[in-house]
Amino acid sequence: MYKSELTMREKKGISLITLVITIIVVIVLAAAVLLILNNNNPIFNSKEARYSSDRTTVQYSVITTLQKIMLDTKGNVTATPGEITDNKFTYTLENGTTGEVVFDTKANEANKYYAGTKLPNYGKWLIDSKGNIALEVDGKIYGSDIYFGTNGNTTANVASVNKPVLNGMSPVKYIKNGDTYTEVTENILEIDPEWYAYIAGDNVTDTRTSMWANAQSDDGSYWVWIPRYAYRITEKPTTTENLSGKIEVVFLEGTSNNYYENGVKKQAKKATDTTIIKGRDYIVHPGFTFGTEELTGIWVAKFEASHDDAAKVVDETLPSEGTSTKVKIQPNVTSWRNINVANIFDRCYEMRNNESYGWTTTPDTHMMKNVEWGAVAYLTHSQYGRNRNEITMNNNSNFIVGMACDTLSGNGTPAITNNYTTAKGQLASTTGNTSGIYDMSGGSWEYVAGNLNGYIVSAGSATEFNRIYNDVTLRNKYFDIYAVGTTVSDRQSNYEANIDRKGDAIAETSINETITSSWFSDYSYYIYSTYPFFLRGGGCFYTSRTGVFCFGYYGGNNYSQYSFRPVIAAKLVL
Repeated sequence: MYKSELTMREKKGISLITLVITIIVVIVLAAAVLLILNNNNPIFNSKEARYSSDRTTVQYSVITTLQKIMLDTKGNVTATPGEITDNKFTYTLENGTTGEVVFDTKANEANKYYAGTKLPNYGKWLIDSKGNIALEVDGKIYGSDIYFGTNGNTTANVASVNKPVLNGMSPVKYIKNGDTYTEVTENILEIDPEWYAYIAGDNVTDTRTSMWANAQSDDGSYWVWIPRYAYRITEKPTTTENLSGKIEVVFLEGTSNNYYENGVKKQAKKATDTTIIKGRDYIVHPGFTFGTEELTGIWVAKFEASHDDAAKVVDETLPSEGTSTKVKIQPNVTSWRNINVANIFDRCYEMRNNESYGWTTTPDTHMMKNVEWGAVAYLTHSQYGRNRNEITMNNNSNFIVGMACDTLSGNGTPAITNNYTTAKGQLASTTGNTSGIYDMSGGSWEYVAGNLNGYIVSAGSATEFNRIYNDVTLRNKYFDIYAVGTTVSDRQSNYEANIDRKGDAIAETSINETITSSWFSDYSYYIYSTYPFFLRGGGCFYTSRTGVFCFGYYGGNNYSQYSFRPVIAAKLVL
């Protein structure tokens, strides 16, 4: 909120007459502003939205009594707000430049007030009859952090999502150029209408039109935004070869459980709610509950993790866990393998304190949890991802990240060079275009933070996991711990003990744990006492059995074909 520029002198008290006069003046000013903005003089609903980053700042507010607007003209300065008088307001930039914006109404849109001055790189600000500020760019209307539609028309299949929490990162957008996309990283504002758009398909056709929000930390690592959402599974396959079921998604407001359906506000149910009716009720995805905190979304590494040491990522040398401690998320390099679960946990956790990433405030970086893998998998399969179509696998046997098979799947080969920007490469993405997440099918198997009730193996240094597991705070927040069955050494018994678990893309998206019972006939090997840690996605040699619903097991120790990826929990609502 904006503070008054008037500074009162110190006084021992104030007279009744002065108080009355002050109240009258405020009422008159408020009435005058209302008359200026709308001839019908409705009661204005004030709304404030704030967009900020460490490079650019855009702030604007509608205040019922003194309509003030703060603008960034992309001259890297912020305007000092002026009061609207006679349908215009004047402003003074920090560099001393002054100007004014004149408001008018279009004949066919009498309830909207437009700023007649077109601001560089922005478009035109408008105030609608409810007092909300919106932005018009090339015929498209954008209001606050809500995308209202295409060509000025409200479209039901364009979703309102929680805006990404950048925390020092820079937006990255992809501009379609024929069959490929051009990456743009410079001078992108958080309200740039081309940065992202979560667009619903028909849950059948692989439309590939959703553009998920991307960002880059200062070290050059790539991240993709998964906004808070609720889901429901409305169809399940009847046989293991019947491809897959159907997942529907609705995006939620802030950290709440609220969503809108046909303009009506509704509330999704928590995963722990015992009154859930399957196939009807929307469930808040548990991937957005982080310990005791509710999240507006999560940032997921765009590719499997790699080293920041260029010598270790540009050739076939296997990065080993002793050669570097810094994670980097980058395309066209080999993934970081040969690292055990405890060291994966430490490397991801340490990212929060490394200044090279450029965080504004300390983020909650961590090893991807099993349920967070599920959050990506469900959005991928939904109407905002691939519309029930399978993503192409990465079968590059040199473990180069961001690559794609020539066809949907194939056996591992070093000859594959379809990188993430090419027409074929995009099909290995969760969106079917360059804005999505890669290596979710094939590449390296990925360790996730999912464990069978504290079981470990003695091989290698996996016993270091005890240090994490015995810390109750770390265990409850950063690991998904699974219950053991009647026979801990029996995979199916453990599977059945967790049959009601939500959101992790295991029991909800498979018939049982027998080899290929997951959707799309992906591999389905459940954890047990000997191999108590989950692996996801499959590897480059696993042909058609890889995918977002694929799950396997291992002992937690390092292996030459197992990698990982970090996640950032977004706690702030800006």
